[in-house]
Amino acid sequence: MAISVDNLIVAMRIGNTTPEREIATRLLASATAYVENAAPDAPDAIKEEAIIRLAAYWYDMPNAPMGTAFASAFRNSGAKSLLLPFREYKTAVAG
Repeated sequence: MAISVDNLIVAMRIGNTTPEREIATRLLASATAYVENAAPDAPDAIKEEAIIRLAAYWYDMPNAPMGTAFASAFRNSGAKSLLLPFREYKTAVAG
């Protein structure tokens, strides 16, 4: 994957001030880890789009909770749908 903080800032249509850049850097790291864990074998282009969608969704979330409106960022951002064909499902072993 080759998504950078600069790519994310442009894709999210946010400014490039120091506070916005720090937020974008944090969100890029978090979204990348989440997407890599969810679908490590997905093509890079799909993972990059999922990262952008998830990071942008988190960025637009309010700081104060509003019920469950933003509880399912992975699903509501569209990232889950993009990665669905590439997800690995781990089944629990009974015993």
